[in-house]
Amino acid sequence: MFVSLLTGISFTVGVMLILLAKDIYVEKQGEDETWVDYPEGVVVTNHSIKPNMPRLTIVGEIHNGSSQHLKSVWVDVDVFAGHALVNTCDDSFRHVPAQTSKPFEVQCCDVAGTDLPDYIRYEVRVRTGLYGK
Repeated sequence: MFVSLLTGISFTVGVMLILLAKDIYVEKQGEDETWVDYPEGVVVTNHSIKPNMPRLTIVGEIHNGSSQHLKSVWVDVDVFAGHALVNTCDDSFRHVPAQTSKPFEVQCCDVAGTDLPDYIRYEVRVRTGLYGK
């Protein structure tokens, strides 16, 4: 009986220590992170429609011209028919170091990727970025 009691107390103390360590780690992990809308110096370059895809797919590069590492970045694509906005697509990408570029690909689920009429156009931009280590 004494062994069972000692085992139970040891297990409970162990679980409590693990939970405490996790809370401290998660708290410290978020200290150096900052979400920024339309981060300065972070742009989309060399973008185009990827041909022969079942969905409209935009490819290009995310260029981080800032002096800080991006842990995460969201890229938005707005699809227009003439002047009317018909769809908005987005995706997130991880780890774009300062002064580097990273390829991206965003698929728009409700727009066919082949035989697009000439009046279909898109605009692409970086919406938000998470700076951190």
